[in-house]
Amino acid sequence: MTGARDPALEAISHKTAEDGTIGVLAGSGALPEEIVRDLRRQDRAVHVVAFQGSAEPGGELTAGSHTWTGIGQIKRMLGAFRAHDCREIIIAGGVRRPDLWQIRVDTGFFWNLPAILGLMRGGDDRLLRRVVRFFEYHGFTVRGMPDLTPELLASAGPMTAEAPTASMQSDAAVGAAAIAALGRYDVGQAVVVLAGRLCAIEGAEGTDGMLRRLAARGGAETEAASSAGGILVKLPKPGQDTRVDLPTIGPDTISNAHRAGVAGIAVQHGATAIVGRTALRAAADAVQMPVWGIAPNGAAELGEVDVGPDAGDSIETVGRHRASGQDLVDCAIGHGALAAARRFGQARGAIVIREHVLAISMAEAPGSLVARSSALRQWGDRDRKRQRRRGVLVVPVSEPPDREIVDAVADAGLSAILVIGADQGQGSADWRAVANQADARGVVLLVKE
Repeated sequence: MTGARDPALEAISHKTAEDGTIGVLAGSGALPEEIVRDLRRQDRAVHVVAFQGSAEPGGELTAGSHTWTGIGQIKRMLGAFRAHDCREIIIAGGVRRPDLWQIRVDTGFFWNLPAILGLMRGGDDRLLRRVVRFFEYHGFTVRGMPDLTPELLASAGPMTAEAPTASMQSDAAVGAAAIAALGRYDVGQAVVVLAGRLCAIEGAEGTDGMLRRLAARGGAETEAASSAGGILVKLPKPGQDTRVDLPTIGPDTISNAHRAGVAGIAVQHGATAIVGRTALRAAADAVQMPVWGIAPNGAAELGEVDVGPDAGDSIETVGRHRASGQDLVDCAIGHGALAAARRFGQARGAIVIREHVLAISMAEAPGSLVARSSALRQWGDRDRKRQRRRGVLVVPVSEPPDREIVDAVADAGLSAILVIGADQGQGSADWRAVANQADARGVVLLVKE
């Protein structure tokens, strides 16, 4: 039988979908609690599965139906959602990539081991796409904030008493273009722009970590950023799945941005989560900082970078140590990400581990970049028995490595250094000394013209 459906049946179907229990997979930060509060305000039944060590106990998040789980307790996680009839779930909050040597696991971890191991390569967007596919494979529908909690998203135009200046709007356009260019390499969602040039790029430390790093530089640079109207631009990457990992700002973002000398914040309206909207506005107004929503990034979806078997083409080895296939893939990604960043400022180096761009330096020296990257290593990615090295430092020829850089790379557990724009014909005593030091420390030294 064909034709229109019975309106009564349509109403029953709609009510069932609307009244079903929403599962919330909760990580760190205030956003999961905001989502739970908003869903309950809509009279939706909610069951929270909260990650131990990430989600905060107490408050709205654990006031109602909830289950605590470790990140490796996959059977417990899935079982909790099924036991509470959660056919739809929303994923919110931060979760640091764990040390797989230390997490507590259950049988579900081993049943899903191939999928879990597949999460260990690439940046955040690639990882989260695979997480979404994992839950979909197990029969859940993954929903996003634009569908379930649109009131928590940024609105268009100024959201504070102060409006952006023309120079701020110009810098916002530069920031949007930079995020689009870097998005192909799955680099972070936030940058700081000053007078049309990038000052900082978000890496694995997150937006607040980037702002704290910028503030630590202090002095005239921070004052210049404030007086010239340097701004934070935070947007989804082109083609990003907006069901997960939406850019998020809150009152803490305002405080950290102000300490870093940032004078304004631009976000994408309809695709940026606002935590504590009233408190955010009060904090921004107190320091006369405009926060405004801009239109979606108009760049085309760029997709993932091609890192096929020819990734090592035109890369030459200096010294006796040879690069692995993973090293060459990481070098190709680091080369591309560094080239993209250099279109917008003085990019001085990039760190890539397992196809994940861990950090890009726009001002700090490569040695400092290597030092801070040590704290950003994830997945427990050094082989504890063989001390196997993973990851590469990519630098332009204008930042040639010296013996101290080689030592820093070795001490950080990285496997290789790639110098872009160099050639083995340099032949200087300094270059030979660097190559000898790399050989002595077990570091692969590579050049690409």
